[in-house]
Order: sequence, then C-alpha cells, then structure tokens
Amino acid sequence: MNDPGRREMEDLLRHALNDAAARIHPAGDGLERVRERAARRRRRLLWARPSLTVATATVLVALAATLPLYLRSTGADGDRAALGSASGRTHPTTSRPTSPPSASVSSAPVGSTTPDATVQGSPLATRTAPDSLPDMTTVWPYGSRHEGSRRADQDVADSVHPVLRDPRMTAVKFIQSFVGTTDPLMADEDAPLAAGIGVTVFRKSADGDREPVSLVYLVRVRKGDDAPYVVVDASTPPQAGDPDSMSIQPGPLKGVAPLNVTGTVNPAPPDPQIASVHVELREPGQDQTLASQSPALTADPNQTPQQSWIATLTPIRPLSTPTGTVAAWTVDAQNHLLSFVAVPTSTG
Repeated sequence: MNDPGRREMEDLLRHALNDAAARIHPAGDGLERVRERAARRRRRLLWARPSLTVATATVLVALAATLPLYLRSTGADGDRAALGSASGRTHPTTSRPTSPPSASVSSAPVGSTTPDATVQGSPLATRTAPDSLPDMTTVWPYGSRHEGSRRADQDVADSVHPVLRDPRMTAVKFIQSFVGTTDPLMADEDAPLAAGIGVTVFRKSADGDREPVSLVYLVRVRKGDDAPYVVVDASTPPQAGDPDSMSIQPGPLKGVAPLNVTGTVNPAPPDPQIASVHVELREPGQDQTLASQSPALTADPNQTPQQSWIATLTPIRPLSTPTGTVAAWTVDAQNHLLSFVAVPTSTG
C-alpha cells in the first residue's frame, strides 16, 4: 500500500543524510591518499592484463597439445579393430583410453621352419610358407626344393607336371622321362628315407615277374599333406643277399668342357646279361639331352662280377641352371631296363 505519511518520512531522512555527507571533507591530504590508492589500483590492473593474456595462451597451447593425445587414446581401439579386420586377426578392444591392451600376435618370424605356418582368421588356414623346409639340390623336375616350392603347385594346376602330388607316379614319370615307355613300370612300395620317402620302381617282365630297377628318393617341396614331391636322386634298390648294384660319380661341370662320369655295375646271377650302359646329361626337368654316351664295360681283373665304365660327356651348350642331372641305366640284349640311377652334378 502507498502510505503518504511514510513517503514523507523517507524524504526527510534522505535530505538529512545528504546534508550530513556534504559537510564531511577529508582532513589534510586525505583526498590525495584516496586518489593515489585509486591510481595504484588502476596500474595493477594494467600490469595484470598481459599476464592474464600469457596465462590464457599457455592454457590454450597445453589444451591443443594434449587434445590429439586424448583423441588418439580414445580412438586406438577403433583403429586396432579396423587393422585386425584387415589383417584377418581378431584383437580385443577396451573402453579404457589410458591403457589399451596389447594385441596378441604370433611370434613366429616370417620364413621360419615351423610346419604349416597359418594365418589366424584367414580362409587360407592351411597356407604354408614357401621356405618352410630346408633347401636341397634335386634332379627332377626342378633343380632345388625351393624352386619346386615356387613352381610345383602351379605346374600341377596347369598339368605341366600333374602327378607331383603322387610320389609313386612321380618316381615312374621321372624314370620314363629318360628311358621312354617301352617297358611297363610300376611303383607300389614306398618307405621313409632320410628327410623324405624312397619309392621302389619295378619293371614287369614278360613272364609277369616284377624286377626292381630303381629306388627313387623324393621329398616334399613344403610341409603339408597336399605338398608336391620332387626327386632328389635315384639308386639301385637294396635286395637282401643280392649284390646287384650300380653307381655313378660325375665330376664338376664347367661350361662345355668334357664331363667325366665313372660308374660300376655289379650284376648278380641269374640276372640277364647286361648289354649296354647309357649315360645322359640334362638340365633338371628338361627333355633335351645335352650330352650322352654308351661307354664300354670293363671286367674286373679280380674275376668278380663287377664291371666298370667311364663316360665322357661334352655338353652341346653351357647349362642355364646351377646344377645338371646325370642319369645312367643298363639294358639287356632285348633293350629291357635292368637298373637306373641318377644324381645331380654341380656347375661350379
């Protein structure tokens, strides 16, 4: 409510206070001191403004420096998940940005000798590193195991060498590539031999008997049940109580210089009489003969059944491969295969 008496009382009080304040003046230099304090306050504010500006800039720089770190820490899990998806691996994620868990990664080095090295989460779960087996010199159809690891699977798929996954067929095809297909050959026995298997190849005689002609040593180009085989060498199969054997020893091959190959045969009665020996030099897996000879047999002066021979092979051109394949075989008077051996020769 608006009380006229109350408003009058407030006006009187206000005038009285104003009159009293007007009569009060600072004593002596009091007014100067008040003005000086006000000036000092203004100066402090002027000095504080640059400091506040610098402090503000420092805070902004610190925020700018820490912001990417924070963003990286909060985004690490998403990046790891995307990387894991691209590489076929599965990594755990966490919502803690300050201490993300380490991804679990196989410690096996690339190109290690562990069997059947697989990629986790990959559809190629049985993929094996090409060099997962030690390299070695071979004679067919490649010059080394590692060359076979690079080429064999594709050659099987392209039907260049379609039987390499069957060790028995591979052994038969190897011998037939030198001697032809006149004699029916078969291989129905194999056994562990060194780092691979030994396959015994037989010739079926006219009366139906099986005559062993060679023991072919094969190894896989890599580990795995579907890995193709390559031929390391071939020798005469051991027969209990049977001294029948054949061996060859080629020297090093230098360009087109003559290569001397020595050998022995030791037929055991009542084996058929050896009519001749054939010796050939080829590049591994190639059908072209670079040099061949049918050396004469020399009887042992000690009246033993063993006979020896020396072949001199002069290549028609230098080998384009680090090693060559020297094969030798014996035949009877009807040109039936009796024994077959093969070894690599270096070109050093």
